[in-house]
Amino acid sequence: MKTFKLVHLDIVSPDKRKDLLLKDGLIINKEDEQNLWTIEALLPKTELDYFQELCRSEEKLTVKATISKKNNLPATFQTKVIATTEMKNYFSVLMNGYLKNTRPNIAEGILAQLLQEGLEGEALLKEFKTKVNKSYQR
Repeated sequence: MKTFKLVHLDIVSPDKRKDLLLKDGLIINKEDEQNLWTIEALLPKTELDYFQELCRSEEKLTVKATISKKNNLPATFQTKVIATTEMKNYFSVLMNGYLKNTRPNIAEGILAQLLQEGLEGEALLKEFKTKVNKSYQR
């Protein structure tokens, strides 16, 4: 197992992205046969009801987790909330899930769009680099 500091966490859905006010957190790569990851986040109590409902419903949740340093690219995980623990001013949410490989799909989509626009050569390369870098930022 490998443990990392969780420095930022977003909830992602097809139509929006919710930035969570993370107080503290960690993420564990269990390095098991299932490639399972565990995320624990300490969040303000204002989010407690939302996460308790996700835990009850066992609904899948896509999150973007930034690990170790704020300037790292976020990794996308498909998770389920497995527990919440209430504390005085915050609560802890525990999620298990799988790392999603989204980067190739993003790059392929950008390239297809630029080719459709008729870009070639240096212009294509320059615009591709710009759009790929922009897509991986928050």
